[in-house]
Amino acid sequence: MTFRKKLFRVIRASNSAQNATLGQQIRHKGETNLPRKGWPLARRKFRDLRSIGISRISQIFAPDMTTLAVRRTADFERELIWGWMDSVHLGVVAFDASGTIVVLNHAVERLCGSRADQALGQHASQWCESLGADALFTDWLLSHASTGQRELTLTKDGVERHFAINLSTVKHASGEPFRVVGITEITEIQRLQAELDRQKRHWEAMNAGVVISDVSQPDMPIIYVNRKFEQMSGYQASEVIGKNCRFLQGADQDQPALELLRLAIKNQTNGYALLRNYKKDGTPFLNELFISPVRDHRGVTTHMIGVQHERAWSGGGEP
Repeated sequence: MTFRKKLFRVIRASNSAQNATLGQQIRHKGETNLPRKGWPLARRKFRDLRSIGISRISQIFAPDMTTLAVRRTADFERELIWGWMDSVHLGVVAFDASGTIVVLNHAVERLCGSRADQALGQHASQWCESLGADALFTDWLLSHASTGQRELTLTKDGVERHFAINLSTVKHASGEPFRVVGITEITEIQRLQAELDRQKRHWEAMNAGVVISDVSQPDMPIIYVNRKFEQMSGYQASEVIGKNCRFLQGADQDQPALELLRLAIKNQTNGYALLRNYKKDGTPFLNELFISPVRDHRGVTTHMIGVQHERAWSGGGEP
């Protein structure tokens, strides 16, 4: 029913016997020659109906307006959620209790090659098969007791890609459970991790102490030391991670060679210094230290690597 028809119904009701009180109130205001019915009353005297008959108008319109507001809010929230899901890099797939896929965002198409128009309405096992996932992964995905994370490796055109899969269960307002799958590609992360592991094996095999500090964090904390450093200093890795390397100098913080290191760190260049350091038991030793910056793909220095060699020191005086 249109607004005009609803308003006309209000006007007609105002002139009926059931609304005599409303008519008396209008006439009491001095409106003695009001038209008895019809649209002219709405056009000429809507002010009086608005002030006196607002409750009746609200009773008629409020339910429809509330329903419309709720519908618009739900539509807005739905559009907002879908807009967010299509803009993020996280792949999202959801299927109902029967295993039927009901949600698949654009990121899944980009990550896995699954087209939404083909996957929606498909059973999750068919979707897993189309990806090339093994039976163990499919069983884990479909098991109602399964939650948590798992890695998935897919091979396409001879190229391996690695994904982190997060599986959870959510309940709709109706109480119906849905399985939600989050998909993140970790191929590059695994490549970097493999490269880091290779570097660590190299550092562990070195006959020199290796210390790596994070330049991006305040006070450049140590994030890695090798076994040779532990043997040289007497400190375990767990005791030094998070500290600045200066703790090895003890109270001997005024060594001229330290200025050379500070200048190298400031200019993000290679540096060299021969420092008096102190082991965990307080024994002094000479530390021949070489430092080098590590830069990311943008050329920004992210870490400093220090390579240490213990040198003989007879004690006393400058090294």
